[in-house]
Amino acid sequence: MTAKTTIKGRDAHPFYRWVSDELGWMAGPKWNFHKYLIARNGTLHDSFSSMVSPSSANLQEQITLLLAQSG
Repeated sequence: MTAKTTIKGRDAHPFYRWVSDELGWMAGPKWNFHKYLIARNGTLHDSFSSMVSPSSANLQEQITLLLAQSG
């Protein structure tokens, strides 16, 4: 993203509407650096808040799991 994007409401960017449809409104970002894992087949796997470090064990495990799955 290179521009300000609406993440909530009627004018939300289609990506964030998709996230909300897939994981519920609580999966929307609350602050910068929210993370979404998308599987090779294009499904939304999980959501991690800005409070979760990119090096957290849980996030790393989920990434490893997704990378091990065949496409």
